[in-house]
Amino acid sequence: MTETTDGSKAESLFEPAEEQTDETPTVRERIRRVVMSLSEPAKVSSVAAMADCSAVAARTVLREYAEMGLIVRADDSPEAYEPNPAYIQFLQGHRVAVEHSTEQLRAKLVEAYHDHRSFAAQFGTGTPAAVSIDERESPDRAEALSEWQALLSKADDLREAYYQREGRMPAAVETLPTPASSTAAGRESDSLEELLSLDPIYFPALSTDELREMATVAEQHRELVGAIRDQLPHPSDSAGEMQHADTGE
Repeated sequence: MTETTDGSKAESLFEPAEEQTDETPTVRERIRRVVMSLSEPAKVSSVAAMADCSAVAARTVLREYAEMGLIVRADDSPEAYEPNPAYIQFLQGHRVAVEHSTEQLRAKLVEAYHDHRSFAAQFGTGTPAAVSIDERESPDRAEALSEWQALLSKADDLREAYYQREGRMPAAVETLPTPASSTAAGRESDSLEELLSLDPIYFPALSTDELREMATVAEQHRELVGAIRDQLPHPSDSAGEMQHADTGE
């Protein structure tokens, strides 16, 4: 919490509700703690009961929070609210951003992509959403899948933190190419093309052979662009042609 000019406590959008340490939290603080802990939409009356306040007070504060973007209105009849995922992501990213430098965030993103490629190779697919496991039959694989999902969630926090520091959002780790994703989709020949479109932030996660292949193809593309440009009329030639047309020569 921060102080206002009159000495009272002002609410900070950057401070997680569970970390506010006032000994006697206000009604607003109690409502915020309740609503930010929700895993599903809650009616105004339910929030009021959990925050130990009147329904009128809960409705007023909840509507203010909705206008601020902290929460979203999930239903109108009855009126219900839930945390705004975008705000939650922003808040988690902010907490990471204040603890790491840009280079540290980049290094952690590279590490996350490297680990993502390892999980993709282990499961033979580029996304955990494509994996279905019976935890009772394969507890080890189920645990590994859970770790993969947690890795991607952590990577999203790192991406948000990087964006808040640099103003550019890195590509989502799960959307990046992996040998497993190309093979699973029957597109082995396209794997290099996918790598060529890779966000440069993640280059250090690639093997030396992959980087060499990328450099070779990029050079070929550069030569192709040069050959195409050689066939285009020079600006001075175009100007000359226009002059001849104007004079009728």
